[in-house]
Amino acid sequence: MVAFHRHYAYILRALGLVAAAVVAARILLTRGPGASPVETGLRVSEVVVALAVGILATPRRPRAVLNALALTLLLTIAAVNAARLAFQSTSPWEAGAVLIAVLLSAVFLLTWSWRWQLLLVAFTVGPTSAALLWPGDVVFRETGNFFITLLGVGAGSVVGVYLVQRFREGLAASEARYRALFAGAREAIVIMNPDGTVSECNPAFGALVGYPAERVVGRPGTDFLSPLQPDGTSGPDWFERHFRAALAGEHGTATAYLSRADGGELEAEMTYARLQTPQGLVVQVVLRDLTEHRALERRRQRERRVEALARLAGGISHQFNNLLAGVLTDATALRAEVQREDQAEALDEIAEAARRGRELARELIRFAQYEAVVLRLVAPAAVLERVTTLAQGTVVSGVTLVADVPPGLPDVAADVDELVHACLQLVVNAQDAMPEGGPITLSAFSVAVNHQDPSWPGAAVGEYVSFTVRDTGKGMDAATRERVFEPFSGGRPVYEGTGVGLPAVYGIVRAHKGTVRIDSSPGHGTAIHLLIPVWKEEPLPALRRPTPVPGQPRATVLVVDDEAIVRHSVNRALSRFGYRVLEAENADGAVAQFAAADPPVDLVLLDIVFPGGARTVFRDIREQTRSVPILLSSGYASHGDETIQALLAAGACGFLRKPYEVEELRQTVAHALGEADD
Repeated sequence: MVAFHRHYAYILRALGLVAAAVVAARILLTRGPGASPVETGLRVSEVVVALAVGILATPRRPRAVLNALALTLLLTIAAVNAARLAFQSTSPWEAGAVLIAVLLSAVFLLTWSWRWQLLLVAFTVGPTSAALLWPGDVVFRETGNFFITLLGVGAGSVVGVYLVQRFREGLAASEARYRALFAGAREAIVIMNPDGTVSECNPAFGALVGYPAERVVGRPGTDFLSPLQPDGTSGPDWFERHFRAALAGEHGTATAYLSRADGGELEAEMTYARLQTPQGLVVQVVLRDLTEHRALERRRQRERRVEALARLAGGISHQFNNLLAGVLTDATALRAEVQREDQAEALDEIAEAARRGRELARELIRFAQYEAVVLRLVAPAAVLERVTTLAQGTVVSGVTLVADVPPGLPDVAADVDELVHACLQLVVNAQDAMPEGGPITLSAFSVAVNHQDPSWPGAAVGEYVSFTVRDTGKGMDAATRERVFEPFSGGRPVYEGTGVGLPAVYGIVRAHKGTVRIDSSPGHGTAIHLLIPVWKEEPLPALRRPTPVPGQPRATVLVVDDEAIVRHSVNRALSRFGYRVLEAENADGAVAQFAAADPPVDLVLLDIVFPGGARTVFRDIREQTRSVPILLSSGYASHGDETIQALLAAGACGFLRKPYEVEELRQTVAHALGEADD
């Protein structure tokens, strides 16, 4: 509509200036002794009005003002010719040709409505009719024929303006619909000239590249392409190949990297086609932003890759863990019995190696999300207070810890030891990222995920608390962030350490049914957010332990585990403390041993993962008696912590994490049996 109004003003200006020039030329040509002063005066007034209209008709004028100027110009021309009919010996047809031209020019050159045309006809035909009747020597028949002709042309011009108006309104409505579709399209659309410059674009394209539309039009298409394209070619070469194909009539689709006004880069799918328009040949390009789609695709690929590594690491670590359990238990048990110094040193080295292997295996199991976690109601402030206390002894000079925990945060469902371990690992990594020192901020805040929020990938709808560790170190680039959760990743120049630190953090959070987000860029530090669900269930019941009976002999313990080395090492360790130990490697054997034991079993040490399943053994034993305590033990939970949580809620008396040392085993068993510590 703006362009239409501008064109209308330019047409009206041209009419005024041309009319002024024609009339002025006629004055000059007819100037002489025989020239009539009246006609000359009329012509001069006509030139003045036409020139004024040509000057005043600018695009800044409203449509009503432009219409008034056009009407003034045409009525002036009509009035001058009517006066010539009245005061000069002029043939009606000589003046009438001008009047007819006035009426018809309004039809084809001006854009006003039929009402304005009717007004022009009325003020043209009326004065002209009066002028025809003024002189007494005019032949009536010639006058009547002219009057009828003028009246017919006037009526026809009104009808013509009406039809032209309807056509223009339909055309304007069609253009408005096109404009609305073009401007409102969610996909970015660009119209390009055959020379490769942008002739038009919709707002979606401007938003895509970060430029307003007026700064896009007229620029070469290569200005919006990144220097290097997905196929390895340069931006100009890529554009030349695909643009020439489009001009040749090929309809194609290609993927391109675009440069944004802020210096960023995005990936877009471009569909191009040649179009023939009334203005000439153009190329239409429709773009679809693939940035979020590609990010989601890469995240899913990363999750599948990490999951495959996790399954491998979890399976190997589980077996490794069971072997270490037997080695560590036997080494610590033998260490208490040997007298020779060289043997004691050798056993100490074996035990220390087993402990280091245990920590590595536990990190891998954490990464695999197979760590057996026991979820309980935990206050976020208590978690960060414990992290701060433990981390104070590990930070180097120049590094400061700052805790920021707002009051009123909801409690979370967490295994406090595992969550503290994850936060401590982040503190260590943050410290490694700041060799010159600086603050490390520990904070927590509430998060509500109401839909699939891309800022919290993988988070289900619900209430969470984010535990955040923020540093001011080197930061990470996109490639490092992509692989930071993979164990022993070689592309982590910023976060170095055991090789399984951050992967273990990822596993711990996933075991809590949470998610992890990393906000980092080179030179701007790193913030890692651990999103932990808010507690929504009833707390686990208090652990029930039997009351010791004075004078009662040492108890009978049934050890249920599918690994022989674990059963035998536990048997030897507990036997040293006076317990009677029974062994079972599967569910059927455990239930049979429990039923046939004489004296009866006083405590069941029940592994979680073995043939037949811990739930089956727990159920069958509880069907026989509810008084015997059942102590759970595992270092691996192949399906998260559901089994442990369910058995603890059903009455299991506690949980012992494998691999454990002899003293830890003794204290846990004594506590479960209600015995006083020796």
